[in-house]
Amino acid sequence: MVLLPDEPAWLLEAGADFMQSREHSYNDDFLWLSFADADQIAAVGLADADDPWLGYNALLTLVATLGTDALPVLTGPVGDAYPDYHGRGDLMHAIAMLPSDDAAAHLLTRLDLPSAFKAATKAAAAFPLRTLRTAARLAADTTEPAELAAIAALADPALRVHLTDAERAALDRLAAATGRVPDADDLPPLLTSPPWTRKRPKAIVIDGLEPPADASLVWADGERDAWNALPDPDDHNAFWLRSFGELPGLDAYGWRLTPFLAYGDMEQAAPRLADWQGTEPPDHPGDLRRILARFGERVLDRVLLQAPGPELPGPILSLTAARLTAARLDTPDRAHAHRWLDRHGLAAVPYLVPDALGADNDLRRRAAAALTHLATRHGTDAVVAAAPYGPEAARALRPLLGDDPLTPSVKVPKPGAWFVPSALPQVLTAGRDRALPIDAVGHLATVLALATPDYPYPGLAVVAETCDRESLAAFGLALFEQWCAAGAPAKDGWALTQLAHFPSDAAAVRLAELVRAWPEANKHKRAAAGLAVLGALGTEAALRALHDLSEKLKFKGLKDEAGRRLTAAAERLGLRREQLADRLVPDLGLGAPIVLDYGPRTFTVEADEHLALRVTDGTGKVLKALPKPGAKDDADAAGEAYRRYTALKKDLRTVAGDQVRRLEAAMVAARTWSVPEFEALIAGHPLNRRLARRLVWWTGTGSAATGFRIAEDGSYADADDARVALPADARVRLAHPVLLGERTGDWIALFADYELLQPFDQLARPALALTDEERATGGLARAEGAVIEAVRVLGATGQGWQRAKPEDAGVEPGLTWSPGGGLTVAVALEPGIWAGAATQSPDQTVRSAVVSRGEPCWWFDERRPPRPVDLDPVTASEILARLERLTTSGGGPAA
Repeated sequence: MVLLPDEPAWLLEAGADFMQSREHSYNDDFLWLSFADADQIAAVGLADADDPWLGYNALLTLVATLGTDALPVLTGPVGDAYPDYHGRGDLMHAIAMLPSDDAAAHLLTRLDLPSAFKAATKAAAAFPLRTLRTAARLAADTTEPAELAAIAALADPALRVHLTDAERAALDRLAAATGRVPDADDLPPLLTSPPWTRKRPKAIVIDGLEPPADASLVWADGERDAWNALPDPDDHNAFWLRSFGELPGLDAYGWRLTPFLAYGDMEQAAPRLADWQGTEPPDHPGDLRRILARFGERVLDRVLLQAPGPELPGPILSLTAARLTAARLDTPDRAHAHRWLDRHGLAAVPYLVPDALGADNDLRRRAAAALTHLATRHGTDAVVAAAPYGPEAARALRPLLGDDPLTPSVKVPKPGAWFVPSALPQVLTAGRDRALPIDAVGHLATVLALATPDYPYPGLAVVAETCDRESLAAFGLALFEQWCAAGAPAKDGWALTQLAHFPSDAAAVRLAELVRAWPEANKHKRAAAGLAVLGALGTEAALRALHDLSEKLKFKGLKDEAGRRLTAAAERLGLRREQLADRLVPDLGLGAPIVLDYGPRTFTVEADEHLALRVTDGTGKVLKALPKPGAKDDADAAGEAYRRYTALKKDLRTVAGDQVRRLEAAMVAARTWSVPEFEALIAGHPLNRRLARRLVWWTGTGSAATGFRIAEDGSYADADDARVALPADARVRLAHPVLLGERTGDWIALFADYELLQPFDQLARPALALTDEERATGGLARAEGAVIEAVRVLGATGQGWQRAKPEDAGVEPGLTWSPGGGLTVAVALEPGIWAGAATQSPDQTVRSAVVSRGEPCWWFDERRPPRPVDLDPVTASEILARLERLTTSGGGPAA
C-alpha cells in the first residue's frame, strides 16, 4: 500500500468526530493509529465511540502505542463491536498481548467463549506466572472451573514456588473440584510419536517406467448381466420411437445420444457408438454402467471422461482407472477408491508404480497412498513382487510403503487453528485414573480425522483400547462443538464425521438438532453430512433421530436422504425400514405408572387410552394436571419432578401424533405384520396398544378373513364380540371398508356402543375400486379434464401432495402424492403453476393422472406406454379417494 504524504495529516486533523463516525475504514484506523501519539488517541476517546470496530492491524497498533493503557479501549465499546468468531478472536488476541493482571482477568473470566479460551492459552505461554496468580485469585468465584483449571495447568509447575501458600491452595482446590487427573506416561507410540511426525524417506525418482498400455474388464459374477438389466428410468427409447418413428440424425438428437446408447434398441444404437465422445454428462447414474455392460472394451476410456458415479471405474483395470482411483483417495469419495483397489488387488500395482516413482509430485503422492493401501491388505512383500520393474524399483518401493501398519494410506489432515486441545475435556485412559497429555491429545485428533467412515484407519482400534470410551465420546462431542463455534470450516469436516467413532446419545441428540437448523441457514451440504453421521452412529437414539428427520424435515431432498440413511441402517440389521421404525417407538417409561416425588407428597402419572397423561394424588384422586411445587415441598425434588412431567407431557404428545400418522399410512400402504411382530410391537407396546385398541384389524384371506379388535383384557374379538385366535403364521393389517364390506356398519355400531373414539378416520372412509382399464394402463382417465382452482392446488400441499420442480419457463407441471411402497400418483396440470408467482397462476386443468413406480417424467409422460399396475384394493381405494378430493370442488381435507 502506498501512503500519500498528506494522508496522515488529514486523518490527524479529522480528530475525534471522524474517528467516532461510522464512515472511516479499517485502513483509516490503521493509518491514524500509526501516526497518532498516546495523547491524541486519548483525546479522540475511542472508549466512548459508538461503533469503533478496528481492523486487526489497527488493534495491534493500538496495543503497541498505548501498551497496557489500551485495555480500557479494547474492553469498552470496541470489544462490544466484535460479535462474530473471527473478529472477536482478533480482539482477544490483542488483549492477550498486554502484560497486565486486568488483561489476564478479562480473558480468564470469559473462558466460555472459544476465542477467549484460545487467547488465554497464548497469554499463559507468554505470561505463565501472571496467569497462575490471576487464576488463583479467580478460582473461588469462577463459573467455568474446568476451563480455568485447564488454563492453569498449561503453566510450568515449577513456577508454583513463586506463589503464596494461599494461591497454591486455591489452585489445588480448583483442580480437585474439576476432577482432573494426572497425565499418563505409558502411552502407545501412536499417541507419542506417530508415523506422520517422523521424517519421511527422501523421494526416489526413477525415470522411464512405463505403465501397461492395455486396459481390461474384470467382471464380478453376474455383475455385467445386472448392469445390462438396469431399467430405463425415463423410458427414453419408447418415447423417442413413439415421437419420431425412426431415430433421427445426430444433429437432431444431440444430448440424447448417451441415454439412447444405454437403453435404446441395440441395432439402432450400435451404429451410433462412434459418434459418442463421452463428454456429455449422463442423465442418470446407471447410464454409463449400461453403456459399459453393452459395449465392453470399446468404451473403456470414454465412460471415465465424465466424473463417474461410485460404481465406476469398478470392473475397469487401466491406467486411467488407476489414476482416477488414486486421486479419489484425497476426496470424500475415498471409499469408492478402496473398493476399486480391493477388487483388483495386486493386479493394480503395475499401473500405480510408475507414478509412485515418477517426477510429478501429485501423481507420486496419490499413487503411493494407493500402494500403501494395497500393502496393508496384502503385505509389502506382495506389493513389491507384483511390480514388474526390476530390482531398482523394488528397492525404491519398500521405504515408500513402510512396514508400519499404522502409516496412513491417505493424506494426513492437520487440525485447523480452531482446535484448542486444552479447551476440551480430559481424555481418560482405560483405567480412568490417568489422562492424555496435551501433545497426545493433538495426535488423538489426527487419528480421529484420519479414521473417516469411509477409511478404516487401524489407529482407531489402538485409541479405543488405550482410552476410556465414555471419555472419548465426551471429548468427540466437545471437539465437534468447538468446530461449530469456529464457524464449522469445511476443510475440517472430519470434526463432524469423527462423532461416529465413539457414539453417544448426547451426540445423536445434538447432531439431530443441528441437522434441523442447518438448512435454514443454507447449509444443506453440511446437513446431509450430518445425516450420514447419524446413520453411521447406529445407536437407538441416532436411528430414532434419523427416523424423525425422515418424517419431519421441511426440505424434501434432505428428508429423502434421511429416509435413505434409515433404510440402509435397517438393511444392515436385516429389517425393512418400517420394521425398524416399529422398534424405535419409545415407551417413555410408561409401561408402568410413574411416581413423582415432591417430598411430603407424591403423585402417580400414567398414559390414558387417548395417550394423554393422567395424574392422581396420594389419595387416588384424579387431577387435571400435576400441580406446581409449593412452599412446603422439597424444592430440589419437586422442581426435578415437575420438569420431568413437563418433558414427558411434551414427548408423549409428539410420540402419539407420530404413531397416529404412521398407523394411518400403514393402512393406506396395505402394510402387514407377522403375529409375533404385531403382539410385541403393537398389541404389547405400552403406548401403541392404547391406539391399537381403538382400531379394527384384519387377518386371513378369502372366506377365512376376518376383522378383529383388541379387547380390554388383551384378547382379540370380532364384530360379534366372539373370540378370534391368530394362527402363528398369519399376517395382520389394519382393516379398511374395502375389506370389511357389509360388516363396516356393524363395526361402526360396536365402536359406538363401547364409546371408542378412533385416533383417525378408519371406518367412515369411502370404498372405491379401479376399472379394468385403469388396472391395465396405470392411467386414471376419470380425472382427465377436471378443472381445479389454482388456490386449491396450492392448498393441496398441506394435504400430502407435492408440487413438481419447475421445468420450462419456470412452470411447475403438476402434483405428486406417494401412498407408500414406492408408488407415485402424478397429476399433470395445464398450464401449470408459475414458480415464484404461484398465487397468480390461472386455474388448472388435469391433463393426465398416472399411477406408477418412481418419479414421473412430465415432459413425455402422456406418451408413455401403458404400465399395468397391481395395487392392493385398499391402496387403490385411497388413491382414488384422494384424487377425487383434489379434483372435486366439494372435497374436504385429505386424510
